Amino acid sequence: MDLRMKRTRKMLRDALWEAIMEKGFEGLTVSEVCERAMINRATFYRHYEDINDLLLRGIDEVFDEIYALGEPAYPPEKLAQYELTGPPRNFILFINFVGERAEFFRFMLSDRGLPAFITRLRAYVEELILERIHVSLRRDSTPLFRWS
Repeated sequence: MDLRMKRTRKMLRDALWEAIMEKGFEGLTVSEVCERAMINRATFYRHYEDINDLLLRGIDEVFDEIYALGEPAYPPEKLAQYELTGPPRNFILFINFVGERAEFFRFMLSDRGLPAFITRLRAYVEELILERIHVSLRRDSTPLFRWS
């Protein structure tokens, strides 16, 4: 993708987030997003099918950024090198990412936010936790919990 296309998509995505945070997604139109991005409707439709397509791809791009922060899953042969006494590095990177975009996440996690975003975020956090449990169990044969 060339730089102009990347720039146009970024401008549309940023305009979408601004509009959603200002007035919510319900009733938001392509024209409103285009006006904010200073892009004409024909250009919008060269990149996206409709406002929902922009929204879903925008959410995907946020999560692409989040996944790009993390390290790959822990390979079994390297489990011993991972420190398990503190928070996982991926979690720290994720918290910093959220902190840098606090206004966006505050809105998205509010009652005015988007359920699709909240669902994806919940799945990501669960994945971080499950990966940590998996690493802990593979490194140490002692159980995490003792049932009496």
